[in-house]
Amino acid sequence: MKIKTEVYEAELNAASIDEYSELVRNFIVSLGNPRSDALRYAMSMEEILLDTRDQCGEGLPVRLTTGSRFTRPYILLEIDGKPVNVYSGADSAQGVLGRGMLKNLGLAPYYSYSGSINSYMFKLQKKRLNPFVTLLITVAAALI
Repeated sequence: MKIKTEVYEAELNAASIDEYSELVRNFIVSLGNPRSDALRYAMSMEEILLDTRDQCGEGLPVRLTTGSRFTRPYILLEIDGKPVNVYSGADSAQGVLGRGMLKNLGLAPYYSYSGSINSYMFKLQKKRLNPFVTLLITVAAALI
């Protein structure tokens, strides 16, 4: 299944936070992932946007990109403004411990700041084959 790249742009405000959360949720569900995963990613996205709004104020340009690179789905959130990494430092809501837990769950984004743009990249897990199908393929290859 080919994943189409979609780009959404808006200003940072309460309405756009809700809109982006819904877009992320729909993207995750469209990949065939469980709704619980979609909810987790949507909540992570909301937290990033809410923390950024609290630290920098409303009205900042925000761009959300969903798509795939090398068959691996991703979500990229870009926010203009001063550097704000909501996952850094012990004083943030998530702190060092929270960041580790999110990373283990696969929900911690990669953060970078370049040219006045804060970038958060979520690299989603590829959908894996059922272990039974993998076993059948292995047995068939061995017989051949």
